[in-house]
Amino acid sequence: MKNKFKIVLSTVHRFNNRAGGTEKVICEMANALTIMGHDLTILYCDEHNGEPFFPLNKNVTLANTFIGIPFFSRQLFRNFISFFSPSDYKLRKRKEIECKWKSKNILKFLTTSNLKPDIIICFDFESTYIFKELLGLTIPIITTLQTAPNLAFQNNKNQLFYSAINKCAALHVLMPEFTQDCRKLFPSIQIISIPNSIPNFHTNTNYSLKKIICVSRFDPEKRPELLVRAFALLKDSYPDWTVEFWGRYSKQHTNKIKNLIKNLGLEDRFFLKGVTSEIHLKLSEASIFAIPSKYEGFCISLIEAMSIGLPSIGASDCPAINSLISHNKTGYLVDPTPEAFAAGLEELMKNTSKREEFGQKAKLAVKKYNENTVWSQWNSLIQNIITRS
Repeated sequence: MKNKFKIVLSTVHRFNNRAGGTEKVICEMANALTIMGHDLTILYCDEHNGEPFFPLNKNVTLANTFIGIPFFSRQLFRNFISFFSPSDYKLRKRKEIECKWKSKNILKFLTTSNLKPDIIICFDFESTYIFKELLGLTIPIITTLQTAPNLAFQNNKNQLFYSAINKCAALHVLMPEFTQDCRKLFPSIQIISIPNSIPNFHTNTNYSLKKIICVSRFDPEKRPELLVRAFALLKDSYPDWTVEFWGRYSKQHTNKIKNLIKNLGLEDRFFLKGVTSEIHLKLSEASIFAIPSKYEGFCISLIEAMSIGLPSIGASDCPAINSLISHNKTGYLVDPTPEAFAAGLEELMKNTSKREEFGQKAKLAVKKYNENTVWSQWNSLIQNIITRS
């Protein structure tokens, strides 16, 4: 340990009781850097009561800066102000109004708490915009991109934040191939690739189990419908197999998937299970991992599944997934159609020895994502940035 620093991890998206990948990374990073000797604060602005879903070291400070939404910044007025505007402007205006009131909440907290961090790591673009553009902080900031660049920057939906990102000390991405995608938009800053980490699970996989598991959000870009339709093509040929889908629900999209499951006669075969704090145990109760996503930044759940020896099937068009799954070695990469996905699933479902062969290779392939390696890279990045600033 070279130096002890005051580090802030920031998000202004919902954080309390949120069981998503980004929230998991925030908590794990806070824990790891605290153990390394740093002084960690998680700063967020969340109107929802509760506490973080994932466990935190007792020495990590939680700072929810929310103190209320100004009357003319509430949802109704944000929608009214931008009602007659083009869609791109409408989205930008709503984000701008939201960031302005959140910045006032954060500024009041920074002033009264006397928190003076050496570095801030922002887990969303809004945080970066607030610190760099609205508050004008000069301390070094790292923006971490926890999704695929082609999703984050499609149709310039986050153009409001580009200038702020370019003023950061570094932009962090999860996969090496994402570096060039970001370089075109952010030519002025260091772009660094560090993967997310996986814990050391000591779990044995039973390859005779006839269960497929998926761990993901119920969002359209995660394509749960693809997995439902693919399994429906196999249900009659493999009557003993079931699917469990674990993840955070999106009410509107979940209702659509529930209706699809019912219409395809899968109510006793395809189960929507919600969230759990013991996902490694749920993974160990299956013998195949399926991930139908269109976009992923890294996909922690896939790496966790591979780490306990599960073979996987994913879509060949999905960033990160098509790098993490080695086709015909640790799993299958297939076209994003129900027929192709079903064919890939069937290759694993009908062959126990293939599941074991692929699963054991997967277990070896993800050792490079162990916690010590990943958090040491982050520690070195933080040390270097603070030292040169």
